[in-house]
Amino acid sequence: MNLYAFPLLLLLLQVPTQASNPQLTPPRQIGRFYSETMKETRIWIRIVPECPGYESPMVELIFEAYFSGPAKKTYSGRLKDPKGPPERVTLRALPWPRTVIRKLSLQINIDGNVFDLMALGMKYKTIALCPPDQNCSDTAVESELGPQTLRSLVSASTVGGEVLGFPVRFTQADQAALSEFAKRLSLFKSD
Repeated sequence: MNLYAFPLLLLLLQVPTQASNPQLTPPRQIGRFYSETMKETRIWIRIVPECPGYESPMVELIFEAYFSGPAKKTYSGRLKDPKGPPERVTLRALPWPRTVIRKLSLQINIDGNVFDLMALGMKYKTIALCPPDQNCSDTAVESELGPQTLRSLVSASTVGGEVLGFPVRFTQADQAALSEFAKRLSLFKSD
């Protein structure tokens, strides 16, 4: 083996690909990644909601479901989607590139009912989006979603809220894509 081939191989294995990085997936398209090492399947969808009062997007939302266990394959070798509901579903709010956030917030308004996903008792974490060797402030939020909240998002007539200090509004196309995501997760069968 060439002396330079091994370090190059290690470098290539560390670079995120579109297959494993939800932020590289086009909006409203469902992505999937299976980690053989972790024996975990992740399925996600990226939504870029409208921000009333702003010309361009200010935030993006990534809904991500986690399934543990070895993946099953078809006869042709393609991976099958996991059976049954996921172990957990998260919602990650990230600022659009070159956007300075106003505050760390993640509130979803579903048909007039406000769900504060950073309220006392909710499972959430704040995230610093910078290299590990740099000291920077948290600029993103990730919160766990229950199956009922995701179902409510899908079946609502209006969805909006405040994300990272910006007002957001889901379009019908956003909700339709989220509905396909929920169906793929088997969330309409049981909790």
